[in-house]
Amino acid sequence: MDLFHAGLAELKRYLMHVQSGSKVLSSQRLNHIIDSFAPALYTHLSDEICTICSLANLIPKINIIQLWRDGGKDRQDMNARLANELLFMLNHDAIFEDASWANFPPVSVTVRDPLLHGADWKDLGWRKFASCDVDGRPKELYALQATG
Repeated sequence: MDLFHAGLAELKRYLMHVQSGSKVLSSQRLNHIIDSFAPALYTHLSDEICTICSLANLIPKINIIQLWRDGGKDRQDMNARLANELLFMLNHDAIFEDASWANFPPVSVTVRDPLLHGADWKDLGWRKFASCDVDGRPKELYALQATG
């Protein structure tokens, strides 16, 4: 973990300087800092997958859908819930691991397709930040798109 902590600390320092106004945000500088620790962080996070998966054997099964029904619906109105669910689906990589997660979350096609394809979501400004298109294919990240 020490392989990426210094880079994360440098990133935090840089962003705090940008936030305070003592430095101007430079995408080249930001990419340089991130590139300095990204390979080590990627390796670390990849290694964590097995560890996290093994936790499933240690805890009782949790019905996340029931938890959402019991508590989540009371804390959000319908529009916010719809936007959150749409954002979740637009960040779901359906081709990862040979599409073994393509049908997650278990949502009926009669719900998923109209939600993703039937509405004009282009007006939602945050949609551009989604990591996948409406079909679950990864797309170029908005922050990394070439500028004019």
